[in-house]
Amino acid sequence: ELHMIQREWLSSVLTQGQKVDEFSDSFKSVEMADVMISSIQGSLQLARIRKDPDIFKKVSSHLLRQILA
Repeated sequence: ELHMIQREWLSSVLTQGQKVDEFSDSFKSVEMADVMISSIQGSLQLARIRKDPDIFKKVSSHLLRQILA
């Protein structure tokens, strides 16, 4: 249930950003929300396993570039 709440919230934020031209309109907000949530969760796991916090930072930066492009 928490995942769905987060997904709906993020999708809404992305949609609003697209409406005011802050975010690219090259993606569907629900799909990008799924990509962002799974990427963030995966990068946190990898960062912990590898003891390398830069993994999370790199993934986060890449996601921002995707939505702002």
